[in-house]
Amino acid sequence: MSARLIQSKQLQIRGTIGSPGVWQETLRFLARTGLDLTPMITDRFPLERAPEAYDAARRTDKNVKVHIGNGARS
Repeated sequence: MSARLIQSKQLQIRGTIGSPGVWQETLRFLARTGLDLTPMITDRFPLERAPEAYDAARRTDKNVKVHIGNGARS
């Protein structure tokens, strides 16, 4: 999906946060412990394949975290 398509169709892309107010503490914890969360990303998709990514995210028996973005590969 290109930025042009998003603009011309007036699409909205929205991110969500499950627990507002905990990010500062979480980031400090991760910095302090060095915990690697990378294994939680169970699938990756480039933006052009976002519809497939949403389908993958619905398969909660297989996926924990599906990543959509630049440099994503699948």
